[in-house]
Amino acid sequence: GVQTCALPIYEDCMYSLTLGNENYAQPPMPEGDDVREGIVRGIYRFRSMGPEGAPRVHLLGSGSILNEAVEAQRILAEDFGVASDVWSVTSYTELRRDAIEVDRWNVLHPGEPPRVPYVVQQLGHDTPPIVAASDYLKSMPDSIAKWLDAPFVTLGTDGFGRSASREELRDFFEVDARHIAFSAISALVREVFSSVARRYDLMNDLMSAGVHRLWKDAFVDWLNPQPGMAVLDVAGGTGDIAFRIAARAAAKGEPAQVTICDINYDMLSHGVTRPEAKRDGIVWLCGDAENLPVKDASQDAYTIAFGIRNTTHLDKVLAEA
Repeated sequence: GVQTCALPIYEDCMYSLTLGNENYAQPPMPEGDDVREGIVRGIYRFRSMGPEGAPRVHLLGSGSILNEAVEAQRILAEDFGVASDVWSVTSYTELRRDAIEVDRWNVLHPGEPPRVPYVVQQLGHDTPPIVAASDYLKSMPDSIAKWLDAPFVTLGTDGFGRSASREELRDFFEVDARHIAFSAISALVREVFSSVARRYDLMNDLMSAGVHRLWKDAFVDWLNPQPGMAVLDVAGGTGDIAFRIAARAAAKGEPAQVTICDINYDMLSHGVTRPEAKRDGIVWLCGDAENLPVKDASQDAYTIAFGIRNTTHLDKVLAEA
């Protein structure tokens, strides 16, 4: 743009330049026939990395935050064996404008094959989890999320302004490479549990040869639930342990109040369809073990079993308990 607007190759054109306050080397434009089009239309693939056949994510970055996405890509590949594509988003506004125009055309032409928004053409229909990081508000990446049929995690700088170093601010707002990589791993884990929710109990039977049932019985023996007892079963999944607790208390004359809390909605959705879920006193709650959506000191007992191995920050989980 600078070259075409300057002598001796002046062209009759106008460019709008946005300047940031971070100095870094501008990387060369990637090769590919569609890169130039992507730059103008709002998104292009900057780089792919990671072992073939490994779990995969898309990382979307804008402006200087693209550098954080690139570093997150390295972390994912080298430390976790996760493959990823880094996409440079040059304009969320342009992507959204295109998608809205496509939607309108499809409404006005119901007899024609539907058109596909450019962002969907680039990222695909059946796409892996997407992590979109921006140093603008989260609403900016969110503006294209409705057109993408994939888990979509948005990282942005919502909140009050602060005075600190660039590194400290990006850590605080959770938009740096470390948080981008963590969000990608979290999205992959959530996707795995969503895909196996209906087969979760069968998988436990196959992997432990049924021994997990004996472990759970011994677990509830140790707890010795009493009638009327309030129990919070964290990472309760499809309810295996909670059902045992409720049954043991009811056998003594009065139901217990058992709350099953799990971060995965699909696991809970399958659990409520099980016959044991009809027992009195069972409550289902979707929530994070690091920030439980229950009042402090409201439970007589807190339980967490195999799900503790899937927690990201064990220290925070134990502190919340």
